[in-house]
Amino acid sequence: MEKGHKETMETKCYKEIKRRIQSGEYEPGMRLIETGLSRELKISRTPVRKAIAMLTADGFVENLDYRGAVVKNSKVTKDNYIEILDIVGLFLKHTVHRIETKKIRFDQRIIAPKKLELEWQVQNGNKKSLPEILSSCHLRTNFTFEK
Repeated sequence: MEKGHKETMETKCYKEIKRRIQSGEYEPGMRLIETGLSRELKISRTPVRKAIAMLTADGFVENLDYRGAVVKNSKVTKDNYIEILDIVGLFLKHTVHRIETKKIRFDQRIIAPKKLELEWQVQNGNKKSLPEILSSCHLRTNFTFEK
């Protein structure tokens, strides 16, 4: 019988701040002040500090000189989106090349439909379903898309 996994305060704080960033409640450029957040979330500053460090590592927050922790702009513009697709394409080409040179066996029946679906999405400019395709290929992003 497994014991229940207790969530730490910094994990709860991390999830709540991340939710607020993704929902737009905390806008890009907004300073994240430990004392204000600890009062707002009704917890001590130490878990808030750790949560901000985790958010920085995950790319949601950046530390700026003389400003402290600031919400990072993770909106994807059309140009950034195309650049991301180029990088993913290069990554996939490199991966396929490495698989071919090492003669590693893999099931084409799984990869071929994903490749076709990704190519179709790129050609039709349907960017909303791209994160779903990437996650089904076990690739994830931290980006939100501009409307």
